[in-house]
Amino acid sequence: MNWVRLQSRKFAAAVNLLLRIGRQSWGMMHTNTPRFFTLGLAARGDDLLLARIDLLREAVRATQIERPFALRAWVVLPDHLHVIWALPEGDFDHAGRWRQIKTRFSRAISPRSRRDGLWLRGFAERALADDAAVAAHMGFCRKDPALHGLVGDGADWPWSSFYRREVRAN
Repeated sequence: MNWVRLQSRKFAAAVNLLLRIGRQSWGMMHTNTPRFFTLGLAARGDDLLLARIDLLREAVRATQIERPFALRAWVVLPDHLHVIWALPEGDFDHAGRWRQIKTRFSRAISPRSRRDGLWLRGFAERALADDAAVAAHMGFCRKDPALHGLVGDGADWPWSSFYRREVRAN
């Protein structure tokens, strides 16, 4: 097989892959498309995120001041968290923000050691292409504490943006 034919097949395979990705992933091209993230602690079953929620909130707040993002929803569970946010137009650096949040939290927990093993590496990310996807993922954030058996109704979970909204409304 000659080189040109091989390159043409690679190109065709790449185009087919892009076409199979689907509508949701095309949202990755737009910066203000809301994103759903899941991050977890390396030690599953640990309650560090709740025990030091003050440090986590400060890490998010400081990062949001330096590198703005629109925080739409969040829920913090003992060993993982879910967040929905959107970046300003023209900004694509979700990973940099998460790196700052994780680093700030880790250093606040233990300033002398880097605590490299505190977080699972990376994060799970999903682009939310339309209002229905945003609503479905917001519903998941609201229900997740109940799904884990932590409360009867997710709205009763105090470490959730939904709890704060409903308490303020009453």
